[in-house]
Amino acid sequence: MQANISQRFGRYGSLYLTGTRQSYWNSDRTTDSLMAGYNATLGPVNYNLSWSYSKGSNQTHSDRAAYLSFSLPFSALLPGQQKISGPQTRLTGNASRNSNGRTSYTGGLSGTLLEDHNLGWNVQQGYTRQGDNGGQDGGSGSANVDYRGTYGSTSLGYSYSRDYRQVNYGLSGGAVVHRNGLTLGQQPGTTSILVAAPGAAGVPVRNGTGVKTDWRGYALLPYSSEYRETRVELDAGGLDEQTELEETSVRVVPTRGALVRADFKAHSGARVLMRLTYQGKPLPFGTTVTADNSSGITGDDGVVFLSGLESEGELQAQWGSSANQQCTVRYRLTEQQMQQSPVQLSEVCVQR
Repeated sequence: MQANISQRFGRYGSLYLTGTRQSYWNSDRTTDSLMAGYNATLGPVNYNLSWSYSKGSNQTHSDRAAYLSFSLPFSALLPGQQKISGPQTRLTGNASRNSNGRTSYTGGLSGTLLEDHNLGWNVQQGYTRQGDNGGQDGGSGSANVDYRGTYGSTSLGYSYSRDYRQVNYGLSGGAVVHRNGLTLGQQPGTTSILVAAPGAAGVPVRNGTGVKTDWRGYALLPYSSEYRETRVELDAGGLDEQTELEETSVRVVPTRGALVRADFKAHSGARVLMRLTYQGKPLPFGTTVTADNSSGITGDDGVVFLSGLESEGELQAQWGSSANQQCTVRYRLTEQQMQQSPVQLSEVCVQR
């Protein structure tokens, strides 16, 4: 049997109280427990004060304990108005004491590194005084790092106390076989998303920490909400100078246990600012110019922007339905021009 009471006091925090009576099968023995606590914020500090009580029907004395925990940005301890950009390094602390005099103290720091904040770290140090429990007093501590990347995750940690030393490490990941081949990624959850942007390699996926498209343009988003519209977004800033996306976000609705595909169209090739003339005059404003994988509309002075162009090809221009309102452009780009972005050209459009 359990009863819970909680009350919020706006900016003054919240109070909670939980009572439990536990009975045992084929036994008259019971255990009564009570937990009370207070959560609040003081400036940059989040803190919690709590107290617990437990007594079994076969126990002579009750077990009681008091706890204090807090957390704050490390930058709050720096002088002046100095700021730390990105997710903040946080300082945490815990202290507890029970009715037998056992006292524990723990302090720690945690944060993230790298541009995508996909390298996490934390260090902790603690000390325990045994009180009336007997045993020896002693310290304990730990240090851990974890990295989440395109092809999986890895972790490394070290911990110690008076009685042991321990090193732990781990590797995890997932693989998906689909109609376009094999894609490696972080370990997938119950519901995942396959990002398909063939031709757009190394592009960050905003929805996933440390997730980028692989060398072919595919990525695995390991987790997604079920039965809810999810917006999958690629960071166009990660594209190279010769790659363009038709759209940077698509929406999907994953079902439970499914691997949903999010398709993006990418065009690879040169980006060109081309000034087009016809019969000695700039093409009219609003002329449609099309290539195999690209299209654009002329602005002032017959200038059109096109992306994804091959090194040579043909463009079709049209500003009306009659024959003398259509023309064709043959262009050719050198290897040096293919490395520029954008390439600036002037070409003459001739009647078809």
